[in-house]
Amino acid sequence: MFPSASGWVARLGLSERHSSGLANPYAAGSAAAFAAAELFRRIFLKSSAENNVAVSLLNFDASTGSDLDVSSSSVGEVLFVAVGAVGNAAIWSLARDRGRSGHLVLIDSEQLELSNLQRYILGSLRDVLKTEGSSSSRGSEGQPDFGRHDHIHSRIVCRE
Repeated sequence: MFPSASGWVARLGLSERHSSGLANPYAAGSAAAFAAAELFRRIFLKSSAENNVAVSLLNFDASTGSDLDVSSSSVGEVLFVAVGAVGNAAIWSLARDRGRSGHLVLIDSEQLELSNLQRYILGSLRDVLKTEGSSSSRGSEGQPDFGRHDHIHSRIVCRE
């Protein structure tokens, strides 16, 4: 498997390697997710290889935006209600995109359970039984596990 990204296009080559182009953390994350899903299908479902995949995150065709850079901008103030697995991934991506700035408000009183910890990219074993919002804020507040991200700030509204 050969995951790659160019601009806004995420690719998974199953028979040949594609060259990577303009850096875009969202397309790169999508390509990695395609590879993980393909690996899951092959191991657990015992399925054969699917076809090569190329998806533009702009309009879902195979090539739009492959030559477009990600311009800097502010997301303003974003309210995340229920910071589950998808919210964790969004916060992780925003915190790593140096071209983005803004303020995230995290609202979630659900606790992270050991049985679903693998779904939360920002969670760790020390976060079990803490609220999903508090484990997610670590990723954008600069805790040692995730590095320093001064361009994105977060505030937790619901605590344990």
